[in-house]
Amino acid sequence: ERKRKEEQERQRVERERLAREREQREKEEREKREREDAEYLRLHGREEIESLKAQLAEAQEREKTSVADLQSALQKEKESVEEQKRETDSERRRNTALVTSLNKEIASLKSENAGLKSSNQTLSKAASKPARLSPTELDRLVSIEIERRERAERERIEREQKAAEEAERVRQREREAKREREYEEARK
Repeated sequence: ERKRKEEQERQRVERERLAREREQREKEEREKREREDAEYLRLHGREEIESLKAQLAEAQEREKTSVADLQSALQKEKESVEEQKRETDSERRRNTALVTSLNKEIASLKSENAGLKSSNQTLSKAASKPARLSPTELDRLVSIEIERRERAERERIEREQKAAEEAERVRQREREAKREREYEEARK
């Protein structure tokens, strides 16, 4: 009985010793795994942080470039609008000068017309008389008629040129408006 009890006690002590050793091994393995996990996370966490930093830097650079592009486009648009305004102002001044010039020319033509009517009346009177026009008077009247025809031709050419220029300006404004619409659509 005593030997049996000693054997049981010895087995119990052995089981407890084995259990303690197993717990110690498990604890050491767990601590080792935790250390390895911590080291893995430390190494890979740093890589992840560096990767995220690089991605952030790229995103910031893209944003900077995008902002710069937008600012450049806005500046070009502003310059284009200012150029159009200058052209409009210049065109308005040219039109004002043209109207003034045309008014002067109209006044001059009215005056000349009055002179021609007077000459016509003189010619009519002269034609009703048997006396003939002197060569000098005839040359003067022919010169006046030639000048009148030349002036009419010049005015016709100028009107056609102005009409062509105005048509080109209208086409240019339409092209600019189309480019502006396309630019606005592209920005959306």
